[in-house]
Amino acid sequence: MTVCGIGGLLLLFGLGMLTYIEQDDARHNFGHTGGFICPWVPLLPILSILINMYLLLNLGADTWMRVSIWLLIGVFVYVIYGRTHSSLQHAVYVPASHVDEIYQSSVE
Repeated sequence: MTVCGIGGLLLLFGLGMLTYIEQDDARHNFGHTGGFICPWVPLLPILSILINMYLLLNLGADTWMRVSIWLLIGVFVYVIYGRTHSSLQHAVYVPASHVDEIYQSSVE
């Protein structure tokens, strides 16, 4: 497949997902403060996808190569750093069925 074919499939998938997702009309009322609200759904997200696809398809091969190399370097650094600096490195995993027992014994 060419880059255009892959881009077309991604575009169709994105458009399909945007039309599949139902927007709750109640959260678009004036004065609503909860959650993220995207104006002009689904027009704005579809337009954003199209513009970004156009920009990405017009990048040269050398740019994609540089981005790929930097992403691989970043993933490598992230994995190495995460293994040695993880806050979950010494975590004790307890089955959910024993949580209440452990909590009760620590409170007493």
